[in-house]
Amino acid sequence: MVVGSNPTWRANKYNMKYVIAQYLEDVSWSRDLAGEVFVIKKEENSEFLNNKFMPNIGKESYTYISFIVENYERLDGNYCFLQGNPFDHANHDTIFEEIVQQENSGKDFMYFNPFGRDFFGSGGNGWPDHVGLRLDEYFKRIFGFRLGFYAFFGGAQFVVPASSIKSRSKEFYERLMEMHEEYDDFPCVMERIWGYIFNRSLNVVI
Repeated sequence: MVVGSNPTWRANKYNMKYVIAQYLEDVSWSRDLAGEVFVIKKEENSEFLNNKFMPNIGKESYTYISFIVENYERLDGNYCFLQGNPFDHANHDTIFEEIVQQENSGKDFMYFNPFGRDFFGSGGNGWPDHVGLRLDEYFKRIFGFRLGFYAFFGGAQFVVPASSIKSRSKEFYERLMEMHEEYDDFPCVMERIWGYIFNRSLNVVI
């Protein structure tokens, strides 16, 4: 579905598939995206045709992964994963320019850079922003080793090509969904490890 043409957003020239994790946010801004838009809403109230309703589990990461699992065999091209209000974690004036830059970068994965900050850092126990987060524990369960320090951009919004997504098996993503259902803090871990999930040089053990 092609939505919108408001030149204020300067986004109508871009062409990409968008996956938007909506809870109660107003997603009318997405009308200005040119491309196929999938709004996945955690309550049954959406005006979009390409929508899916799901239980309120696991914040945006469970939503993203459920989309990947459901569409795994059909994934093709580039995907932009966004929260229902992306501007909490990305610059309102430049987010769409970032989208097209990332689409054309040829990279396997790119976070949005919130407000020009180089990166965030998290220790294996979530320090300094989420002390007590079992980041090292879950990372080892997925990859078989601990890093102790994890670099990431906050907000869990990124562009990734289907080839990077499909470098992992469908069963791998199904296991990540199960971990969301088992552990309440797992979405906070996912925010910190998306770049590792799509890093083709890292083997997984789940």
